[in-house]
Amino acid sequence: MNPLVAVSDHDAVPTAAELAVIAAEIELLDIDIALLDRPATRWDERRRRRAHRRLLAARAAVANHHDARDPKEVV
Repeated sequence: MNPLVAVSDHDAVPTAAELAVIAAEIELLDIDIALLDRPATRWDERRRRRAHRRLLAARAAVANHHDARDPKEVV
């Protein structure tokens, strides 16, 4: 089994969907960092849940995008 995977040129730059995942992860991290110094209120928990849902949706979009690619393109 060869663990090496060839990467094509179009994979070098993140896609819009991958950038959405990065933005959602940053948002969730910002919320978690803000809550390190104080207990979470109802509003904070709601913000955290919404940010987590956005992150999951963005990750699902990336996964669905990669699944939709032509299997011949995947090396």
